[in-house]
Amino acid sequence: MFTNRYYIRELSTDGVYYQLLREGLQNAVAVDFDSVENKLYYIDVQGRQIQRMDMNGSNPEKLVTLRFLTCTTMCDVSKSFQMF
Repeated sequence: MFTNRYYIRELSTDGVYYQLLREGLQNAVAVDFDSVENKLYYIDVQGRQIQRMDMNGSNPEKLVTLRFLTCTTMCDVSKSFQMF
């Protein structure tokens, strides 16, 4: 999975499978996934939002909107966001 700021795409390692998962983003800069819950997390810096969706691109949801957005990561064990 990768982003170019405006969309999130999925690409197989052999380059055969290529799919658009989400478009219309303003400035997506980080993509992470939770393989247990089958969710994809991403940050849209311009909108100052942390969002998630199913790994197939369905069910997008806004998790939080922040006044200031700094570096963020998701803890795999506690399923919490760590901001620094």
